[in-house]
Amino acid sequence: AGGPTPLPNSTPAPYGITVGSDNKIYVADVGFHRIQRFDANGTYETSWGVFGSADNKTLPQLDTPQGMAIDLSGNIYVADTGNNRIQFFSADGAFVSSIGRRGVALGEFTVPVAVIEISAGRFAIADLGNDRVQILNFVPRP
Repeated sequence: AGGPTPLPNSTPAPYGITVGSDNKIYVADVGFHRIQRFDANGTYETSWGVFGSADNKTLPQLDTPQGMAIDLSGNIYVADTGNNRIQFFSADGAFVSSIGRRGVALGEFTVPVAVIEISAGRFAIADLGNDRVQILNFVPRP
């Protein structure tokens, strides 16, 4: 709202980057609050996300996405830093679900900046604002 319209293949503020088992490259663009996908040669394929805080299946909303992880099925887990949550997207970028909110209890975050999958359904999340790494077990459900 009120900002410039980003070009599909521009990434003015790349922050997080990860590569899937299919060699697709995913970039967290904190400037335009979106995730971009490129092929193994760096050719732009698609992107999803706009600035916001809603769990939205039609138009995924992110606030300063940073770290990402990809599971063996190609699902993408995004540290949605400004919204203090982890969001889950299918391999094609469709919103599946999210976990977390601002707080200090288990499963709550204050500035989550990175997420990795340790094993199936087991994740480590760097929770910068709470000075900790949380280990959580969860399976994303729509």
